[in-house]
Amino acid sequence: MKIGIISGSGFYEYPELENIDKIKIKTRFGTADLFKGTLKTKEIYYINRHGDNHGILSHQVNYRANMCALKDVGVDCIIGTSVMGVLQKEIPLGIIFVFNDLFFLDNRLPNGETCTVFNEIDEKDKGHLIFSTPFSNTLQNVILNSIKALNYEYYDKAVYAHVNGPRFNGKTEIKVLSSLGLTALSQTAGPEIVLAGELEIPYQLIGFGVDYANGVMEEPTSAQELNENICKSNAMLRNLITDAVEKLEGVAFDNGFVYRF
Repeated sequence: MKIGIISGSGFYEYPELENIDKIKIKTRFGTADLFKGTLKTKEIYYINRHGDNHGILSHQVNYRANMCALKDVGVDCIIGTSVMGVLQKEIPLGIIFVFNDLFFLDNRLPNGETCTVFNEIDEKDKGHLIFSTPFSNTLQNVILNSIKALNYEYYDKAVYAHVNGPRFNGKTEIKVLSSLGLTALSQTAGPEIVLAGELEIPYQLIGFGVDYANGVMEEPTSAQELNENICKSNAMLRNLITDAVEKLEGVAFDNGFVYRF
């Protein structure tokens, strides 16, 4: 079984991988850098979306190349991670989010292009992604079982809000997102979710709340607490993925479907 893993801020390497090779995959959208390795007898293709030392900001990630590269190497599913700002004051920091819905209203890549792999007129297999949830139910259940086995605190049925960076949102913008009942936000996972669906790859996003978004609390999260939570997220997300990978067997695409005329 081949599994794709995409990590975000604070999660820049995956030392649990064995037999690691760095490979470059050329796609029609550019070249993607992947680490190929093994974990618990599974073949892993790992992408650190921000590169070494966070050298790639959120608006500089080549989302289409990354996702098409994972498709080209034949991954059976993808697990993505992201640290996040929490939008609801009653939700504690330092816990894991398991998402089942997406708020990404403009469906735009950071450069303003439409977030899609279907670029050409009369392109073979192009269509409309339709879903009741953009995430894989199969993957979600495996991840929830691993969370419970590890006794981690979590929040499921969460709604992920994607915002384009690299700037952070102002208080009025956050107030609008909070009022919609959204759970947490970050600047990177939205395009991955949509593109995985178009490419018909099962995808599940795991989030980790590291601070409260701007204005959610009267007093902002301190830099010390933010850094502590980012460090905490690294160990917990790696442990969770490692446990889930061991439990994974077969995963069929159940993120909706692509409607083709």
